[in-house]
Amino acid sequence: MQEGKDALLRLFENASSYVRGRRVIVDDSITGTTAGLNPDGFLILKKDDGSQILILAGGVRPGN
Repeated sequence: MQEGKDALLRLFENASSYVRGRRVIVDDSITGTTAGLNPDGFLILKKDDGSQILILAGGVRPGN
């Protein structure tokens, strides 16, 4: 079952232009660059200070 989940996450990551390398702002307060998905499918955001956080929910839109 895990292989199916991993394959699905890879397909989504390859199809989405927002999953990796995109500058975004989350909920008008957190900015950074998308750094892929974690094994549970949550978005990883690399903040400007170099730290990484998981985005569990919220509005993600293009940032500057």
